[in-house]
Amino acid sequence: MTRPILAITLCFATGLSACGGDTVIEEGEMGQATADSTQAAADSAQQAAAADSVRRAEQWARITESMGERIHFAFDRAVIQDADRPILDRKVEILGAEPSIRIQIAGHCDVRGPAQYNQVLGMQRAEAAKRYLTSAGVAAGRIDVVSHGESQPLDNGTTREAHARNRRAEFTIVAGGPQAPR
Repeated sequence: MTRPILAITLCFATGLSACGGDTVIEEGEMGQATADSTQAAADSAQQAAAADSVRRAEQWARITESMGERIHFAFDRAVIQDADRPILDRKVEILGAEPSIRIQIAGHCDVRGPAQYNQVLGMQRAEAAKRYLTSAGVAAGRIDVVSHGESQPLDNGTTREAHARNRRAEFTIVAGGPQAPR
């Protein structure tokens, strides 16, 4: 064989790679490369979904913690105190960011006074909190109010501090949240 023909034959025999041509990929290797690429994309999507799930779970934990913060009232009053406005403002922010959330506000009283009076006062406290939230832009239809009067004390003591802990409004998420469809 002459040298030029021998060189061309060697280039073809080695798959042209040694001669500066493109790499030849056999049919079986092409299928494996596609399968590897598809698996890598699937793995990446699973990792992204898992990371998103963790992020949403952490966000939900922060939301429920903040929504669970209570506000308190002065004796025989249903007026939002200045110290409680930042708590309510955080709830407004959450409810604005999570439009699927619906809440219930429960008003509570201490044991002083007649039970029927405390039932009414508890409702006034829940409604005062609702008015604060709705005046800040939360739709009234997303907020239910109830009164428990004096029936669910946090502290059964009879001290001034025990009574103060019992004069409160509690906030509970009753529907929606990060898992709800938008």
